[in-house]
Amino acid sequence: MKNNKIIFIIIGIAISIVIILVIFLLIIPTQYSKQESLTTEKETVTKETNENLIEETTSKESKEETVKETETSKDTKAVEETQATTAEEQKLENKLVRKEVSFNEVNQGRLMIVLTFGQSQAANYGETKYSSKENVYNYYNGKFYTAVDPLLGTTGKRGSVWTRLGDKIIEQGLYDNVLFVPIAVGASGIESWSPDGNLYHWITDAIDGLRKYKLEITHMFWSQGSYDSWQHTPEAAEEYKAEFMEMVDGIRKYGVTAPIYVSIETYSYGNSDPYIQQAQRHLVNIDAKIYPGPNNDEIKERWDGVHFSNKGLDKLANLWFEIIKEYN
Repeated sequence: MKNNKIIFIIIGIAISIVIILVIFLLIIPTQYSKQESLTTEKETVTKETNENLIEETTSKESKEETVKETETSKDTKAVEETQATTAEEQKLENKLVRKEVSFNEVNQGRLMIVLTFGQSQAANYGETKYSSKENVYNYYNGKFYTAVDPLLGTTGKRGSVWTRLGDKIIEQGLYDNVLFVPIAVGASGIESWSPDGNLYHWITDAIDGLRKYKLEITHMFWSQGSYDSWQHTPEAAEEYKAEFMEMVDGIRKYGVTAPIYVSIETYSYGNSDPYIQQAQRHLVNIDAKIYPGPNNDEIKERWDGVHFSNKGLDKLANLWFEIIKEYN
């Protein structure tokens, strides 16, 4: 009996092992198939994802290339525009090149010799520079130059009215050649230009320099007054007239008989002085060859509140031309 029990136990264990093996053989292939399916699916998704990434990268690279091409195009255009601007600037600079010329070149035909003096409106403080296209010249320190802003002999580093005016004078046939002798000093008062003033010798030095070439001044353009307009009193106006006449008397005694043109000039930062304006008008004396100049105060185109803008300079040149034509 005891041996039979042992046999039954062994048979039971054997059957159990067989059942386990059968079950194992049936389940494993299914799990493997599922795992394989999952792996394949995962690989498919990964492949699709990679393809999408490649497409996105390609698209991004394409876009980047497009952007680069656009930027390159813009850069090329910018360079071209810069080169064009530089060329234009160079062209302007070439026009503004000052050249020394001979006395014989200046001293031809009907020659107009103009002393321009006073303060900044007669100097180089205009908004824009200009280079004369006609036979317009600039005398300075014993030499002759083509008239190019800023003119030599006067203060300031910007533009002047005289280079423009010279072209108008020649273009309209008043003279064949024009020689400017600019000696104006920015912010100078009338007292400085009287015979006892610190700037009077600028006038006599210019006269002496021209006479070495046997040249005499034919016109004098006076543009000054803003410096002396701060007082706004009749007394200041009377003093202005007295100082001016002392200057004129000194010039006449120095042998200069040319007419002097007196501008109306007091405007500064929106303000004018009616007393100095009136004094400048009263200075006009045709018999004494003191003629009226332009009314600068009527021109409101000022680039800095005081000095003439490009448009203002053109207007002033036109006013000067009309006056010269009237009294020439």
